[in-house]
Amino acid sequence: MKCDRCSTTIQNDEWFCSYCGKKRPTCPDCGTDYSQAGGDGSAPARQCPSCNLPRKAGCPECDAIIDATRTACPNCGNDAAEDRRGRTGKFKTRAIVFGVGIPVGAWLLFSGLPGILTWALWIPAAVMGGIGGLWYRQRMKVNADKIRQQFVGEFSAAQKQHESYNYRQEKKEQRKKERKRKRRRERARRTVVDMNCPVCGHGWLVREGQVADVHHGEGVNIIGSEQYGRIEVQCNDCNHTRRLQVE
Repeated sequence: MKCDRCSTTIQNDEWFCSYCGKKRPTCPDCGTDYSQAGGDGSAPARQCPSCNLPRKAGCPECDAIIDATRTACPNCGNDAAEDRRGRTGKFKTRAIVFGVGIPVGAWLLFSGLPGILTWALWIPAAVMGGIGGLWYRQRMKVNADKIRQQFVGEFSAAQKQHESYNYRQEKKEQRKKERKRKRRRERARRTVVDMNCPVCGHGWLVREGQVADVHHGEGVNIIGSEQYGRIEVQCNDCNHTRRLQVE
């Protein structure tokens, strides 16, 4: 298949383009398009929706190429959900304390009282403890679901590793040319012309089509031009012409 960015041929055993590094858009086993992998398309699919073959991604810590569905790197141990795993343990402990510890503790505390008073005090305590236990249990389940959706691999890290030297040089040259064009546009906008003609003292007329706009200021015309090279300004009265070099 062809890379949709640079048209380089991607072999069946390659997960990334060997020239520009872009990840392959289809599954190498069944050919399913990853962009059709259900959901709203807000995040790239990490496994094939048809055969469940995991895609490849890069670990941001050790640069190892791993399955994109992993939550921890098997090479360096980097765990994307380490904090959430700790919170899951805390939620489990609190669920046990509220759901079991509070009812049992309340029974031991109130069991020595007269019968009706024991039940009157123990039942509200047991109900509140049970509600707290169920709430923490639900928090534990939600946190566990988020852990399963938190992956350590990054596609951008793997794509950067697979970029060829020629592609990086090409991008570097493109950025250099863009910066050069931007500087030229800024210099063209800063080109300054004397407000008055040196022959008759009247204002200048910028010839049509040579500059984008003219801003009148105190004593100067600031000419903003998208064209580079020589431009001309002309006097309104005596037609005296002056040429400027726009860098």
